[in-house]
Amino acid sequence: GTFVNVGGLSYGYSIGIGNVDFDNAGNELIYLNDAVGWHATGDNIGTGWHHVAFTIDGSQNTTVYLDGVNVLSFTETPNSGTNYSFIGSSSGISRNLTGGKIDEIRFWNTVLTESEIRQNMYRVLPEPFDGDLVSYYKLNETSNTGNRIDATGNNRGLPSQLASDAC
Repeated sequence: GTFVNVGGLSYGYSIGIGNVDFDNAGNELIYLNDAVGWHATGDNIGTGWHHVAFTIDGSQNTTVYLDGVNVLSFTETPNSGTNYSFIGSSSGISRNLTGGKIDEIRFWNTVLTESEIRQNMYRVLPEPFDGDLVSYYKLNETSNTGNRIDATGNNRGLPSQLASDAC
């Protein structure tokens, strides 16, 4: 399936499309909590563009949103994560982004409310950026080294490998 993995190697948080899990082709929105468990939302997303977001608070309460609507909530203790993030692929296994495109990626260091997600999901964020926005990849520009540009200026360059089939 198509997925976005935030974490690294076998650990991290993933969200994507599959059938019960990412290994089976399908059209259901699925969340993987840090290699602990798959969580199928029961929502078949069809075709076209969709906004997908997830939040995790300090108590490990996780909420998954599809087009600004809460479709899954649970609490589960994750494994020890790493500092690596992979967008559209994963390290150590042969999974790549297939059948999907990504328009923007945003990382926040605060849990956004459902209202905040809905308010911002279909718009380009205006500058100056909120201080809680850690990274913002618009995916329509690259640096002279081929890396995607972090619009926040925090210089967290996204590898150029994302550029070819994911954007």
